[in-house]
Amino acid sequence: MTGKIQNACKRAARVLAPGLVARRRRQREMHRRRKIEAILVQSAPPDTRRSEADFDDLQSRFDGVPEYGFDARSLWKRGAERASTLVDLAPFTDHPARVLEAGCGDGMTGAVLSSFGYQVTLSDMEDWRDPRARTLAFIEGLLEAGLPFPDATFDLVYSFNSFEHFQDPAKCFAELTRLCRPGGILHLEFGPLYPSAWGLHAYGSLKMPYPQYLFSNAFVEQKLHELGIWDLGRRLDKLQPLNGWGVHDFLRLWKADSWTTVSLCTGGPDEYLTLVEEYPEAFRGRGLSVEDLMIQWIRATLRRTKGRSE
Repeated sequence: MTGKIQNACKRAARVLAPGLVARRRRQREMHRRRKIEAILVQSAPPDTRRSEADFDDLQSRFDGVPEYGFDARSLWKRGAERASTLVDLAPFTDHPARVLEAGCGDGMTGAVLSSFGYQVTLSDMEDWRDPRARTLAFIEGLLEAGLPFPDATFDLVYSFNSFEHFQDPAKCFAELTRLCRPGGILHLEFGPLYPSAWGLHAYGSLKMPYPQYLFSNAFVEQKLHELGIWDLGRRLDKLQPLNGWGVHDFLRLWKADSWTTVSLCTGGPDEYLTLVEEYPEAFRGRGLSVEDLMIQWIRATLRRTKGRSE
C-alpha cells in the first residue's frame, strides 16, 4: 500500500511540477520588475561615470545586433516578405489598389507590390532607392510637411522602420490619416524604439544595449567618432535622426475615432534589464518605465473609419 501511495505522490508531483515552475518564474519576474521600478522612480539625476569607466568591458561582453543585410538578395527577400504581408491586408481586386509607402528607404517592398499590379507611390526625406525601385513614383521631402495629394487618395498606406525616425510622429500620422480613404488600411511596423535596448541605432559601433543611458551624450559622440558609424549598409557621418518616443507615446496616436485597430502587437527582449540592476545610477531620474526599456517594436494594422470631424 505504501508503494502505491508513493507512486501516486510521484505522479501528482509530475503533474503539478510544471505549474509550480511557472508560478515561481512569475514570482521571480514580478520581484525583478518591482526592483527595477524602484530604481527608475528615483529622482536623483543619472550618473554615468561608472558605466563609462567600464566601457571596454561592456563593449566586449555583447555582440550587438546581427547585420540587417543590404545586399541585393537581402533587399529583395525583405521586400518580398513585407509585400506578402501587405497583399494579405489589401488583396488585389478589379481596380488596382493605390498604395503609399512612407519612409520607403530602399523601396523594394513597393517594387514587389508594383510587380503584382498595385499602383505604388514612394516617399522619403532622401532618395536612396535600390535601382529596381527607381521606376516607381517618388516624392522626396519631410512627411511632416505634407505630401502633394488630395485627401483619401490611397487604399493602403504603410511604413516599415521609419516612425521611430520621423521628427514629428503625430504630424506624420495625421498626414497618413488624411491620405488614407475611409475603409482603407494603414499598416505600421517599426523599431527599435528609442528607450529600448538598441534604440540609439548605434549597434554597428556600440555593441552593448542601452548606450543612450549608460553613457553621456558627449561620451557617445566621442566613441562614435573613434569607432565610426555603420548603418543602412554603409558608413555614415552621423546617427539616423531619432524622435525619442516610447511605446506609450505611439500607442496614443491611433486612439482617435478615425481608426479601428485590426491588430496590434508589441514586443522585445527582457534579458538586457540586468544592466539596470548592474548600473542603477545610470537609469534613475530619467522618467522611464519598465515597458519603455523592454518594448522594442510595434506592429499595428488599422482600418480607416469616418471621424466625427469629417
